[in-house]
Amino acid sequence: MGLGRVGLLVFLALVLGGGVEGKGEKESGKPFVNFVLLGATGDLSAKYLWKGLYALHQQDIPNLNFRIYGTARAPPGPGRRKIREYIDRIPCEGSQCAHLKDFSDSIEYFQLKTTDQWTSICQKLNATGGKDGTLEQSRIFYLAIPPFAYDFVAHQIHRQCRPANPSASLRVAFEKPFGHNYNSAQTLAKQLKELFLENEMLHVDHYLGKPVIRDLLEIRRQNPNLFNRRHVKRVDIVVREAIDVKGRTNFYNSVGVIRDVLQVTFLSSLKPLNPSQMVLAGRYQGYDSHVHSENGGPPYMPTFASAALTISDPQSSWYGVPFVLTSGKSTGLRESYIRVTLFPDRENAEKKADALHHWYGRMEIQGKSWRREAEDSWKFHGPAKPYDHLIQALISGNRASFAQTSSLLASCRVWDSNISASEISPQNSLYLYQPQDLTESVISITEDGILQLQRKSSASRSLHDGFYQPQDLTESVISITEDGILQLQRKSAASRSLHDGL
Repeated sequence: MGLGRVGLLVFLALVLGGGVEGKGEKESGKPFVNFVLLGATGDLSAKYLWKGLYALHQQDIPNLNFRIYGTARAPPGPGRRKIREYIDRIPCEGSQCAHLKDFSDSIEYFQLKTTDQWTSICQKLNATGGKDGTLEQSRIFYLAIPPFAYDFVAHQIHRQCRPANPSASLRVAFEKPFGHNYNSAQTLAKQLKELFLENEMLHVDHYLGKPVIRDLLEIRRQNPNLFNRRHVKRVDIVVREAIDVKGRTNFYNSVGVIRDVLQVTFLSSLKPLNPSQMVLAGRYQGYDSHVHSENGGPPYMPTFASAALTISDPQSSWYGVPFVLTSGKSTGLRESYIRVTLFPDRENAEKKADALHHWYGRMEIQGKSWRREAEDSWKFHGPAKPYDHLIQALISGNRASFAQTSSLLASCRVWDSNISASEISPQNSLYLYQPQDLTESVISITEDGILQLQRKSSASRSLHDGFYQPQDLTESVISITEDGILQLQRKSAASRSLHDGL
């Protein structure tokens, strides 16, 4: 996250076994959904999942109730306090604050470390409903936990926690990363296949929850004559954060930014743009000391990476188009966008612009924007709340917003064969960076398909990014192009000496 999206389904938090009465509690005969969040005290839940659940809590779905359970390894007291702390951070105004408190009070917490503790929550889940004619419609487990815990948790769900109502559906959502590499992903997929049906498993890829991704796919579908390899020169997908990972390195150093964010599945068929270098990767200065102070050690995973891929199918209309995926921590900026760069074409530039205006105006999507950066470059922005959409999709059973096991394994195979060295070898594009190294640079691609971190000119820093340093102005002059466009142009050494008295 990070990524709401489309209209939200309603979410209603009800209390079991006492507590604050939730909206709709007095209504009998309404089917209900049990939603169990594992890893409820973790970073992902703090940043995204509780916010998404609360957004749904504020509305109402006809003929359906919800009951939410937060679980983690922490004892009940600390666990409840941590969840309340996360929910208290959610912004609210006026009467919304009372709803926020109701939502917080309605969540029931369970410590889950042992088989006996699993027995306790499963008995509670299986005992709900029936007294007033209600029936459990579906039971959802969201696994916001490390992949090494998947096997134990999956066995507990299968053995003890399947819905008692035979007509109720079971959905188990697995967060990324799915294993550490292709072999471990294969092993895990085989283990889960013995426990669950394919339609009971949903693999979370938060890119699929980003509206900007879904919008681009829809735009491409509606404009096949514009969005193809004849016109598109390059597509950049960027997710950058300003914060570092201090306090979270025990998890992060086991994953790294590549497997945490970049290993996407929404591109169905991938190959490296250049097999000799698929990834440009680095670590922020101070990361190694953060890992060391939190009792970790080498190999040190990258905290910033940019990968260049393309579609492998020669018959695809996107074949050969570079997709440059970039993400990182401590990058100096927090932003999420897609940039589509078209081949220069002055004759048809206005037609292309009109086409872009046409479908964005026709789609009328609130909270999203795009702007034309240059003659043949457009930048698309969207609100960073992908988990709002993914939670909605989980409840409704919309599998289109989740990755299939087969596509997940195919993605793992591509990435695993090309990035393992980039993760651990200082000789393979790993470097130390400071935030300004990234804010003052762009990712360029050589003719051979090699990624490079290229420092921006003073003009591009000032004009496109909206900030400048004193030397950007003292070492530059305002020039005018033939089209009457103002530019900030860096002075030559001679002009600096003559005009500035150096």
